[in-house]
Amino acid sequence: MRGLLLVGTLLFIACNHKQKNQETPKNVQPNILVIMLDDLGYSDFGCFGSEIKTPNIDALAENGIRFTNFKTAPMCAPSRSMFLSGNNNVTVGHGRMLRPSKDAALYGKQGYESEITDRIVTFSKLLQDNGYYNAVVGKWHQGHSPQSYPINHGFEDSWVLTDGYSNHFNNRGLGLVGRDTLTEFVNNDKIVAWEEGAFSTDFYTNKMIEYLNKAKAKKQPFFGFASYTAPHWPLQLPDDWLEKELYKGVYDDGYEALRKKRFKALQKKGIIPANTEFPPPMDMFKPWEELTIPQQKRESRKMELYAGMVEHADFHIGRLIQTLKENGQFENTIVLVLSDNGASDTDLYNEPKRGIYCRKYHSNEMPNMGRESSWVSHGKPWANSLMSPFLGFKTWASEGGIASPLIVSGSGITEKGVIKKELITIQDLAPTFLDLAEVKYPEKYNDKPVIPMLGKSMANYWKDSNGHSPYDESSIFVAENRDHAMLLKEHWKIVNFGKAADTSQFKLFNLNTDLGERTDLSEEYPAKKQELLEEWLAFKEEVGILLSEPIPN
Repeated sequence: MRGLLLVGTLLFIACNHKQKNQETPKNVQPNILVIMLDDLGYSDFGCFGSEIKTPNIDALAENGIRFTNFKTAPMCAPSRSMFLSGNNNVTVGHGRMLRPSKDAALYGKQGYESEITDRIVTFSKLLQDNGYYNAVVGKWHQGHSPQSYPINHGFEDSWVLTDGYSNHFNNRGLGLVGRDTLTEFVNNDKIVAWEEGAFSTDFYTNKMIEYLNKAKAKKQPFFGFASYTAPHWPLQLPDDWLEKELYKGVYDDGYEALRKKRFKALQKKGIIPANTEFPPPMDMFKPWEELTIPQQKRESRKMELYAGMVEHADFHIGRLIQTLKENGQFENTIVLVLSDNGASDTDLYNEPKRGIYCRKYHSNEMPNMGRESSWVSHGKPWANSLMSPFLGFKTWASEGGIASPLIVSGSGITEKGVIKKELITIQDLAPTFLDLAEVKYPEKYNDKPVIPMLGKSMANYWKDSNGHSPYDESSIFVAENRDHAMLLKEHWKIVNFGKAADTSQFKLFNLNTDLGERTDLSEEYPAKKQELLEEWLAFKEEVGILLSEPIPN
C-alpha cells in the first residue's frame, strides 16, 4: 500500500508541473470538487504541521492556498447547512442538532426543523439549474425526510449517510437504545443497504470516481461533494491498513507532548505567528504521567488509529485527483479540502449511557481496536492536541470548535504554496462558487421569496494575487450551538461557554495576542465588549436564534 501511495503522489506532483502554467479559458464554468473530512483536527495535515503523512493533500497545498483563519459552525449538521446555503444554519432550518432529552421545547420551531427549508435555495440547486452535473457521496446529515434528500437540492446523483455517524463497515449506529440502532443510507431517492464488507472511505471514493467519469461522459461542468465520514469515530481501518501499524509508537509520549509538538510545527510553517504563547493545558483530563502504563498504551493506540484514518483518507483523495487528471478534468477543476468543525472530544466507551452499549456490543480489547466489531473514540485529551493551540473542541464556540484547515487549489488559483491569514467562513463558500460559475442568487425561487445569502464571495480574493478579503472592520461572523455562542469582529471575539442566554457570561478575547482564548479582557475593554454584545443580540433577533430555557421542576 505504501508503494501505491508513493506512485499516486509522484503522478500527482508530475502532472502539477505540466499544468502549473496552464490557464483556464475565460467564460468556461469551472468544475468544483469539495472534499470535506469529518471532525478533523486543525493541524492534522502535513502542510499544517502534522506528523501524519498526507502527501496528496500537501501537494494540493503546494499548488494552491492554505487559509489559516477559516471558521465553521461548532457541529456537523449546522456547518453543512451553512456550506450548502451560504447562510446561517438557523436560517436554513438546522439551528442545532436536537436532543430529545434536552431540546424538546425547540422541536419544529422556525429555524429548528432539522431539515433544509424553502427559506433558502442551495447553491448546488442553482448550479444544476445552470447546466452543472452535481454528485455527492458520504455524510449528508441534513434531514431524514425525502424533502431533504440531496436529489431535491441539486444533486443528480447521491449515495449518502443521512445520519450523523455510522460504523465504517456496516449500518450499525450506537444510540441510547443499543446496538439495534440502524443508520440510514440513501441512493438518490431510495433508502438502501450498506454494501457488505465495504469500508466507508473506500466505498465513497469508488462512488465519486464513478460520478466523475459520468460527468466526463455528459460533457457538463460538475460539482462533486466528497463528504467523507472519516476520521469521525468509531476509529476503524480496513484490515490491510491495520496490519501495517503505520503509527506504532509515534504517540507513546502522550497527548501533552503531541500538543506541544504540533504547536511548534504550526509556528515553524507560519500557520500561527512565531510569537504566539503556548497556552496551558485544559484541566478536563488527567496529565499523561498520572495514567497507568496500560492506560497509556490504550490511549496511544487510539491516536495511532486516528492517524491511520487520516492517512488512509489522503490516499483515497489522491485517487480522486488522479481520476481528474486521467479524465482531462483537472485543469478546469477547483479543489477544496476542509473539515466540518473541530476535532471531537467524545469518548463513548466511558460515557455513562452510550458507554453501556458500547461495551456490551463491541470489543475494545487492544488486539481488536480499529476492527469492525470495535467502537473506539479518542476523547478530550487527544482532541485538545489536534486543535492546538486553541481552546476546546467540537461543540464549543471557542476556536477549538470552529477552526478548520482550508486548502484551495486548482483552476484559476494563480498563487502557489501561499498562506493567507484573512478571515473566511464556511458560509462564504456558496456565494464564491456561484460567482465562479457566473450564477446569480435569486430574490425568488419557485415563485417564493428566498433569504439572501449571508456569506461573502471570495472569488476575486482567490483568483487575484492582489485581491483583498471582502471582510472589513464592520463585518461579523456568528456561530451558536447548544448555548455555546460566539461573535467575531476583526480580531475581537466574544464567547459564551454554554450559557448564551446570560450575556454576563460572555468573555472577550483578542485573537491577535491570545489565540488560546485564555485571557478575558472584559474589564480592560468594557466598551468593546458591549459593542460586540449588542451585535450578538441584534443578530440573534434578526436570524431567530433560540436559546435553551431552564426546564421547570
